[in-house]
Amino acid sequence: MASVTLRLRAAGGLQAVRRGLATALPPRFSLRSAGQARTLRRTWLDTADWRLHRAGLTLEHRIVPGGGETVLADQQGVALATQSGSARWPCRATDLPEGPLRAALTPVTGERAILPTVRTVTRTLPLRVHNTESQAVAWLSVDKLTARPGEPASLPASGGARARSLLAGAEASGSDGARVVGGAAVGRATDRDVLITISPLRRRESDVQTLARSLSGPPLLATAAEPAMVVALAAVGRRPGDYTGRVEVSLAPEMPAGPAVAHVLLVLLDLLERNIPGTVRDLDTEFLHDLRVAVRRTRAALKLLGDVLPAGLADQFAPEFKWLGDATTPTRDLDVYLESYQAMASSLMAATPAELLPFRDYLGRRRSAEWHQLVRALRSARFTELTGSWRSELAAVAHGAAPAGQELTVWRLAADRTARAHRRVLAAGNVITDASPPEALHALRKRCKELRYVIEFFASLHDRSSVRAVLRELKGLQDCLGAFQDTQVQRLQLRVFAAQMVAGRQAPAHVLLAMGEVAAQLAARQREARAEFSGRFARFSGPQARTDMAALMARSGP
Repeated sequence: MASVTLRLRAAGGLQAVRRGLATALPPRFSLRSAGQARTLRRTWLDTADWRLHRAGLTLEHRIVPGGGETVLADQQGVALATQSGSARWPCRATDLPEGPLRAALTPVTGERAILPTVRTVTRTLPLRVHNTESQAVAWLSVDKLTARPGEPASLPASGGARARSLLAGAEASGSDGARVVGGAAVGRATDRDVLITISPLRRRESDVQTLARSLSGPPLLATAAEPAMVVALAAVGRRPGDYTGRVEVSLAPEMPAGPAVAHVLLVLLDLLERNIPGTVRDLDTEFLHDLRVAVRRTRAALKLLGDVLPAGLADQFAPEFKWLGDATTPTRDLDVYLESYQAMASSLMAATPAELLPFRDYLGRRRSAEWHQLVRALRSARFTELTGSWRSELAAVAHGAAPAGQELTVWRLAADRTARAHRRVLAAGNVITDASPPEALHALRKRCKELRYVIEFFASLHDRSSVRAVLRELKGLQDCLGAFQDTQVQRLQLRVFAAQMVAGRQAPAHVLLAMGEVAAQLAARQREARAEFSGRFARFSGPQARTDMAALMARSGP
């Protein structure tokens, strides 16, 4: 029989817990010490979007007397790779020393930073359970957890006071005293969680079952325990997979439209704020990407749905979110260049990768300068006022009573705006010909984004299979339009970069020639995307896609 682990909520030290256990055991059992109490410090780690958890993996760094060890394990707790020694988190997998752990992590985490999710200090008291014949029938391990959130590792390494002031506008207090940042509880230290593991000795499985039943009843009321990482996360107000970047909001079809849209916008604000610390510290580029997506979705919601909010609210905040979107654009554009640099350099034919290196160095310097400008914007009073007042206004709408006489339900709003966005996509796409300018395809791309966002906002009202079917074809069309538009922008920006490098005397002839070859590659990819467009749009606007859209619309609401 395998061991049984129970969870107990108890105050006091290990000896107090031991006395409680002794009281709860049946009279024919007694507890005896099996050694001195031990201390284990553990940090559980994952990427911000839980890539390890989604792959069925856990990463844990343990510190015990004599050293430390980082262990990658599967869902059954079987170690897949280990690395001895101390470690500094957050870091990327590629920053780890070469070895099995780095090799196992890199394909899963990619360029995302590996962050502490929760830290614990565990005091373990080993005990033996004896029967009336003084026979040892089970081991009993009492693990008392003190859990602390991993979030302090995601605050900026420098300028801590300014970083905390940045978060102040998004910080509130939960009912249990936990801090709430960006709508997510990050918790406080807690030492009330006790894990009790009962392991059989001498094939005394029936005794283990009896012990488990005894501890599950009065006065202890212990319950079946989840893995230690899950217990620790719950203690600080989190759970595995609690961030995805998707808009996850459950709406009832008969909800008034205004409060429902406010709920959607609050979810978007949570997503935006969750990515601020990682962006400010520049842990990895995906924090800024997810931040920008949240801003874009918010702007789309204000444009498409803002008329159901209180009068003037959308008009008041739309310019502020445009300012925020504009502030994030230069850094993100340079991130895209730097992320694709290796592919650009390796595909050169007339030039060599070494000849393009000054361009990479130039991009790096520009990116550093733009990122500092972005951080100043995110630390500004304007940003703090924007997020704080926006949350306050939305909360009032979401939790307030609907205005008298408001009959529009969220289901009717979803049906109307989804149909309208779909018609706009079809109208914009049907008039595009081979002679259409790039601006026409860019306008269609924006219409496609609006349709995708409005479907995502109201996904909980629709049949899931219909949503997947519509978004599958829409995403294919968006990817094609995105490739066309992105290469167009990059080609134009490359000309600007070349002129700036020449003006700054940072562009030897061989660098300009290599950049010219990069521009030619971009032009070729743009032509490929343009040639692909007709087929993609035909599939999106074809009979099957229209059937899928009709099914989605028919199944929204009761």
